[in-house]
Amino acid sequence: MTLTQEILAYARELGFDLAGITPAGKPPHGEAFAAWLAADHHGQMAYLAARAAERLDPARWAPDAHSIILLGVNYETGPAPAGPEPAVETAAYPCETDQAPAG
Repeated sequence: MTLTQEILAYARELGFDLAGITPAGKPPHGEAFAAWLAADHHGQMAYLAARAAERLDPARWAPDAHSIILLGVNYETGPAPAGPEPAVETAAYPCETDQAPAG
């Protein structure tokens, strides 16, 4: 088993629903992300814009890193609240109370 496989298996053992490893370089979608932020598509998620420089260049906060481990947890904890069908799809996490702090 490779180190990557061991890390991903351990993440699953810890209960993470998603796990991945990516190079610590600048993301290939950086320009699109910057344009998305400039168009205010991030809404009230101010933390995305506040740390955009770090997201666009991980070397700013981890200059010696070669890889970044990404972990995810499914926020979907049950059926959607009853009511009319929404006009647009909404992520499940707005229904939760443990939101990341803004800024």
